[in-house]
Amino acid sequence: MNCPLCQAAMTQGRLELRTSAAVRALTGDHGLGARLHFVDGQTGEATPAPLGLVVHRCGSCEALLVEGERGEDAMDCFECGTRIAATADACPSCGWTW
Repeated sequence: MNCPLCQAAMTQGRLELRTSAAVRALTGDHGLGARLHFVDGQTGEATPAPLGLVVHRCGSCEALLVEGERGEDAMDCFECGTRIAATADACPSCGWTW
């Protein structure tokens, strides 16, 4: 896939929220309550980002393109209830696999 902004080749991956080992050790914060959000620049409205979904990253201009989770094969995790995209191989929240 090519970047829609600069036309360079994009790399496929996934979106995650991580806390550094130093922060976890010093504060005990494991990021369990943290969630990545998209904040609209005009309205300030915050929308939770769909963690664990397929993301394409442009190494040239640093653009990220996130594929949505509304596909027909998406499901809810049997362990925690988080929405799991059809392309995922584990729950992005609790790691449950099938």
